[in-house]
Amino acid sequence: MNRMELHDAYTILERNYRCQENSIIYDLHENSQFSVQFFWEFYDSVMTLAQDALGKGANIQTAMKITFVYQQILKEMIFHFDEQDES
Repeated sequence: MNRMELHDAYTILERNYRCQENSIIYDLHENSQFSVQFFWEFYDSVMTLAQDALGKGANIQTAMKITFVYQQILKEMIFHFDEQDES
């Protein structure tokens, strides 16, 4: 795992949460592409935020955003297995 700054981890989480460009969610939803780079970037950000939570205690709002993004990743992948999916 690449250790990243806490600010960068929050920025990456927010970018995914808002489905903005340069995020795994954006590439899955808008481009129908799985970006390995953005996946690992998101993964590293979650790991950084989890490490921070171990020291300071859980932040419910951050946990909810991580859960939401994770659900969206799974939904996008599942939708693409649907034969009726046009992507």
